[in-house]
Amino acid sequence: MTANLIEMWNNPDLNENLDMVHFAARVRSVLTALSTPAPDVVLLQEVTAESAATVATQLTSRTGRTYAVGVNAASGAGAVESNPATGPLVRRETAILYNTETVSLSSPAASLIGYPESQVQDGEWLSLRQATALVTKRSSGKKFAIYGTHFQTHNKVIDHDLYGGIWADFLKRRVNEIPAYAGATPVIAGDFNRRPCINETDSSLASSGYMTACSGASGEQMSGLWTAMTNSTTDGPGTYVAARPATEAAPDNIFTTGTVVSTNRDYDYKAYGTGETRFANASDFLTCHYLYNGGNGYTGGQGSSSTADAIPGCAERYYSDHAFVWATIQ
Repeated sequence: MTANLIEMWNNPDLNENLDMVHFAARVRSVLTALSTPAPDVVLLQEVTAESAATVATQLTSRTGRTYAVGVNAASGAGAVESNPATGPLVRRETAILYNTETVSLSSPAASLIGYPESQVQDGEWLSLRQATALVTKRSSGKKFAIYGTHFQTHNKVIDHDLYGGIWADFLKRRVNEIPAYAGATPVIAGDFNRRPCINETDSSLASSGYMTACSGASGEQMSGLWTAMTNSTTDGPGTYVAARPATEAAPDNIFTTGTVVSTNRDYDYKAYGTGETRFANASDFLTCHYLYNGGNGYTGGQGSSSTADAIPGCAERYYSDHAFVWATIQ
């Protein structure tokens, strides 16, 4: 499972952990339909060490399985660290959690992904940290090389498709170059800030600057990231399967050379009006969204407050502008 929790930019959340509590509750609720409603590995982005630990504790409590933090983010607001080679703008906000009862973890590490300063348009996030670990399934002994990553946003890198492809190839090569990972099935997941495509005839989305036109007979976006991950003719080993389609309007995904048995995503309370009824009306939905969204453009927002939890349908919801994505991989 991979989830961008946007917690470290939501200032109210840095002072309390209810969003992390609610996220764990939502994970448990969504996955109860699966035969094993407890993920083996959870990759987190935009978290601090404190929030990652809270998610591990809450997943342990709610699933009855024991979760531990295998690779942690930095502590405190912003998760920014100084690096002599790149300057102070290094974000270490990725973490890997694992289910200690179903998998074992070894070779944990956090290493640098650096963008050339000339390519970063506003000087922010010159570098990021990727989280890596080797996990072994206890029941079968099968190994998985896990990479959790967070690419720079498309509107802050001058040639996003180019560098998306470069870093995708970089991660693919790293899986094969680390001796401990030999023979392991690679899983590369996280927030790629990818640019999904739309059909040019889709007038409802055609004006969105985030979308690009679909290309190719399959109708899939052949961006640098997508091509590098799924096309074996590019520089880098192996053809990867994407857990979610190229046309899906979401920046997060899971790629693997293994077999994707099942996959889905969940937007939690943002799905008002589609499918199950989660709120009595649109007004309650918007009020819940407002209260949870403190620190993200909603002046006066309360974060994960008791006021929000008092709204029918709002309790145990969490705020994020991303879905969490999961896949069952063999």
